[in-house]
This record gives sequence, C-alpha cells and structure tokens, in this order.
Amino acid sequence: MATTLDELAERASSLSPDQRFKLAHRILSTLEPPVTDAIEKAWDAESDGELRNSKRAYLSRRRPSKSLPNLMLPSSSET
Repeated sequence: MATTLDELAERASSLSPDQRFKLAHRILSTLEPPVTDAIEKAWDAESDGELRNSKRAYLSRRRPSKSLPNLMLPSSSET
C-alpha cells in the first residue's frame, strides 16, 4: 500500500519538534549534491585565504604607528 504525501505529512506532524527537525534534515540532505574532491579543495583554499587575511589584518594593527615618537632607552652615557 502506497503512502501519499498527505499521509506522510500528517504522520510527521505528530513527531516531536526534534524528530521533525531530524526528518527534515534527512530529506533535505538528499537534495544536496555530493561533496567532491574539487569542492573540498575549493573550500580548503577559501578558508586558508581567509585565515591569511585575518592574520595579516591582526598583524597590521599590532605594528607601531609611524606617528609615535621613536622611544629609545637612554644610552649608558646618559645615565
């Protein structure tokens, strides 16, 4: 006996919210394209680039400003 879409929806609505979420996730997962090596490499390259940019931005904020005077310790002849 074939179950209709309406029957499935009615049965699914009686599930707990957590179970409905898991069911929806399983159904939606069947619509996603498979993850290929090319996709994995593209995501790796993207995340590596973002990490490099974040490090570069962080380091650029840590460099002393050129507008600050050159602070030097007094030489031994001055003490």
